Amino acid sequence: MSNNDSMKSLLIELFQRLNNSDVPYAVLRGYEELPDQVSHDIDFCVGPGNLEDALDIVAKVMNANGYREVQFSSRQGFSQVYYYGKEGCLKLDFWTAFKFRGLVYLEIDELLHSTKNHNNIIVLNESAELTVSFLKEFLHNGIMREDKISSLSFKAKNYGFMLKGACKSDIFEAERYREKLLSQDLNFSSLSKNFIRGLLYYNLSKVGVVKTVCSIADYMVRFALDKLSRRSVFVVFLGPDGSGKTTIAQLLLDDVREKKSSFTDAKYIHGRWGFLPNLGRLKGEVKQVVGSLEFDTVEHIKPMAHTKIRISAYMGYYFIDYLIGSLKLILFRGQNRLTVADRYFYDYFIAEHFEDYPKIFKFIYTKLLRSPDLIVYLEADADIIRKRKPELTVQKIQKQQKRINDLFKEIPNIVRLSTNTKGESIEELKILINTKRMSRKS
Repeated sequence: MSNNDSMKSLLIELFQRLNNSDVPYAVLRGYEELPDQVSHDIDFCVGPGNLEDALDIVAKVMNANGYREVQFSSRQGFSQVYYYGKEGCLKLDFWTAFKFRGLVYLEIDELLHSTKNHNNIIVLNESAELTVSFLKEFLHNGIMREDKISSLSFKAKNYGFMLKGACKSDIFEAERYREKLLSQDLNFSSLSKNFIRGLLYYNLSKVGVVKTVCSIADYMVRFALDKLSRRSVFVVFLGPDGSGKTTIAQLLLDDVREKKSSFTDAKYIHGRWGFLPNLGRLKGEVKQVVGSLEFDTVEHIKPMAHTKIRISAYMGYYFIDYLIGSLKLILFRGQNRLTVADRYFYDYFIAEHFEDYPKIFKFIYTKLLRSPDLIVYLEADADIIRKRKPELTVQKIQKQQKRINDLFKEIPNIVRLSTNTKGESIEELKILINTKRMSRKS
């Protein structure tokens, strides 16, 4: 069975289980090709009191098909769950309330009564879908994106907004919005500000001052807690040039870019973060990539052993760069980001020209900087590495590999993967990364 057939079978089973349950639901948008194809995520709305039942149904179907939950987040009226399996990643969003910073702008019950059937899937009807899709761009994103305006303009030409019991008709300027959509005008900023001001007044006068203030406070607390939860993963690759670091890093980044990953964002670094300029550039020298780290020199093309004084200067200076990077990882831990480092400060401990480094720096680097979530030693036969990149002799490659093996005794979260055959370890690596995410939940 192909991946597409397997995913289709899973989705058919999922929607059958939902249809046969007491959970009122509707797919909000992007349902046209379901269940034949899914573009990484599915947006649901469900009754506020039915979220746990819906999540339970989803978990049973996903687990039975070999998928495991790797991430869950919840904000006010919105929950998001990622499942990872052999076919890749599936992201499911669940809306149980439509609020903007604590202010109600759509009634969920009315949406759940504005539905139709599409391939045995309950979805929003055209007017409700237009309303939800428009307001998501109008409020949550703050702008009308160019890649959305054409589809919204087409829908506005053929359908009107859903107003009854859903949008606050006294502040929702439907005809003005529709005119701007039809003309494909992207500038909605003044209208958006008017709507938010009206929404605040409506909530204060109709919902009540106490309930509105509590809802806004609840939003702020949940938003802060969500940002503090740890979702980012930091992966470092070790290995001599030719072991496959850049290739495998690129495959991981491509998965994120193509929305096949459980991450929504990715960052790639080579060697170090780059917050500080290279020392050689400060001295006006030409940058030269030497050996396994970036160095700046005009005197030597081949890597040569440095003196302890020079090594200390390099490692002391670049420690600041790594420290800034570590602080950034901590501050932005709530981002659903995969950070991939092709080489890192561990290369100081294995590079031949840094052989005489002061051992105090190993303590400073490993104890004071944030440790990666996963350090991956890409292991291949020295002869194979030599054929891929004839930059080092077989003997020097083996010597570097021995130093890497010695690191296994000293640093945590390090694993080895064979890369004798190109691409042989990428699937295993994806499983390792997502297993790391699952272990945080247990």
